Amino acid sequence: MNSDWRAPKWPMIFVWITLLSSISMTAFGQEKELRVTFISNEGFHLESNGKAVLIDALYKKSHPDFTFPSDDQLHAMIEGEPPFARVDFYLQSHVHYTHFYPATVGNFLNRHPETNMIALPQVVDSLVKLSSHYEGVKRQLMLFDWEKKRMNFDHNDVHIEAFKIKHDGQQQWGWVQNLGHVIDIGGFRVLHMGDLLIDEQVLNTMNLKHREIDLVILPYWVVLRSGAEKIKDLINAKKYIVSHYPIARGDQFISSVRAGMPEAIILNDPMQQLVLPAKE
Repeated sequence: MNSDWRAPKWPMIFVWITLLSSISMTAFGQEKELRVTFISNEGFHLESNGKAVLIDALYKKSHPDFTFPSDDQLHAMIEGEPPFARVDFYLQSHVHYTHFYPATVGNFLNRHPETNMIALPQVVDSLVKLSSHYEGVKRQLMLFDWEKKRMNFDHNDVHIEAFKIKHDGQQQWGWVQNLGHVIDIGGFRVLHMGDLLIDEQVLNTMNLKHREIDLVILPYWVVLRSGAEKIKDLINAKKYIVSHYPIARGDQFISSVRAGMPEAIILNDPMQQLVLPAKE
């Protein structure tokens, strides 16, 4: 009788182990995805393997030609509502108000003590002058030395290589400090370069073509005309998101982008997402 009573236990245990293994592998696969969420303009949220980066996303309506985060989006980011519960790095490419609003950034850092920010000198100056939270959050700032061409930063297993690259329209915007960021998160490599001017010397020096970039986020103007082929030759990324469309002529420019770069991914609706599957 004892033999008959014990026999069913092993198949049941095997079933439970198999089920738990399946659930664990599914959860692991989902965790290791890269989830890219569009905020507005050139603002994005990146999340993979429990790590998160927010870039160029904290600003208010300041220019009639470009999109901006809604009040609900800003509230969600500042209050840490999903998917913004934890942010390891906040990155700022430059100080234009279509990318950056110092009071909002200061408020966010104050509410997110876990977040470090790579800060340009112009960003620090703006926070000092226009954020009431500067004294409380300055310990979270990782300063980029403008005398250097590039710097490396690490925080919570996220690695960022920040590098200087000129802002487009140098005659008007030559005074603007603009940063590119190579972001290593959860086994993925993402490139964001703000409002860059294509500078072949800088891009070649960064050796981007041979660094297996999984995703690059670009403003639309760099892929118009012959720009798409130049960018692909200089960066050779696996996927391209093209953003920063003006409101009035957005559809026209999206059509032009698709003509020059048919493989371009267009994220133009707030909170629209792209998911890159876990790597094997």
